[in-house]
Amino acid sequence: MILCALFLAISSLSSRGADQLKEIKTRGVLRWGGDAEGGAPYVYPDPQKPEHLIGFECDLAEALAAKLGVKAKMVQNQWDQLVPALERGNFDIILNGLELTPDNQQRIAMSLPYFIYAEQIVTRRYTDGLARIEDLKTKPVGVLSSSVAQRLLEEMRGVDLRIYPGNVESLRDLRAKRIEAVVMDLPIALHYARSDPALKLSGASFAPGYYGIGVRKPEVSLLAVLNQAITELQQEHALERIWHKALKLPKLGIEVSFVDDPDNLDDWRAAIRPNTKLLFAETLGNPRGNVLDTRAVADVAHEAGVPLIVDNTVPTPYLLRPIEHGADIVVHSATKFIGGHGTSIGGVIVDSGKFPWDKGHYPHITEPSKQYHGVKFHETFGSLAYIIKCRVDGLRDFGGSMAPFNSFLFIQGLETLPLRMQAHSKNGLAVAKFLEGHKSVTLVNDPGLESSVYRAESKK
Repeated sequence: MILCALFLAISSLSSRGADQLKEIKTRGVLRWGGDAEGGAPYVYPDPQKPEHLIGFECDLAEALAAKLGVKAKMVQNQWDQLVPALERGNFDIILNGLELTPDNQQRIAMSLPYFIYAEQIVTRRYTDGLARIEDLKTKPVGVLSSSVAQRLLEEMRGVDLRIYPGNVESLRDLRAKRIEAVVMDLPIALHYARSDPALKLSGASFAPGYYGIGVRKPEVSLLAVLNQAITELQQEHALERIWHKALKLPKLGIEVSFVDDPDNLDDWRAAIRPNTKLLFAETLGNPRGNVLDTRAVADVAHEAGVPLIVDNTVPTPYLLRPIEHGADIVVHSATKFIGGHGTSIGGVIVDSGKFPWDKGHYPHITEPSKQYHGVKFHETFGSLAYIIKCRVDGLRDFGGSMAPFNSFLFIQGLETLPLRMQAHSKNGLAVAKFLEGHKSVTLVNDPGLESSVYRAESKK
């Protein structure tokens, strides 16, 4: 009788989930819950047409709805009440910077992650000494209700916590000196605080996490379809294009053409425009695990007269030396495997010194620099022109200078890099082989597997 009752309960949940998906398709509309009041960059009124909503998650909602063959419709709801409203059936899904946390996952079902975020401290521009979360003790600090920031500060204890229903209200009180800091998700801080002359982003971001889509727990069919849609959007690079649009890089004079299939050299060629300055790629893609044919892509770049810059964070120099395969410049996030201990944040630029900057359209390297008394970097420094330019302009203008002690810690990590990467590779392959043989697993991406399409490329 107990087994029978359990079977009936499971059947009922599955049926309800299928019914909800069927209802969405019959209705022709996917209703998504969000809060457009102070909701940038996720969803907010277009300044030019306030009746029209724009934002990262508006575009994502439309892309998801298109995968389901329906239209997307946003349903306004206060952010900290989104989960109760979902449970009442006010809309089909939550799509509004909803963090993948144990509390949320206990109440509702959540999709695969579609974005990585981190927390950020925001202070008034001339406030010093509040760069770390520990510095906030005894201070009046604003947070968004029901957010990860609220949970982190409550767990730390000792903070004079002020809870707000929206992000705009906390920043307003910060400007008015009613509170000393605000802790919020980094994308929100970048949108509202970075361009505000009265405020600043204080210290490095911390406590990374993931955003997911929320659905009611019984709706397993809807959740499966959403997960499939997220996977396809990621593979099609649609998520990158949507986020790039939200970042508005053109405001900084930067335009980006995404390559739909990095394994297809014709796609790389098609993305090159007359004003293209460089090609950029990850040598080992995160999270797909795709292996770049560095030599072939470098040849495409050089045919167009531009350098190939690659991010080699995941393989590290121990497993791959991209310059030997044609890359011109290599960047690393040293925070990951190079450091290996999580105590420091930093990066590395490695210049091969081989790219002929005088053959292309790079006047900032070949023509006289007004800031440095007319020096011509390429003429003066030759093969060191690019890396010298990074030092004297990049460090001066953007402030990316590593503290000596952090440099020491990274050097300590480098001493054990070969041993750690050997262990990581061995352990990772063992897990991949186990998962590949498991009946509940449908797909494993690991270039070390014999079945991987990247197996040959990874052995070069």
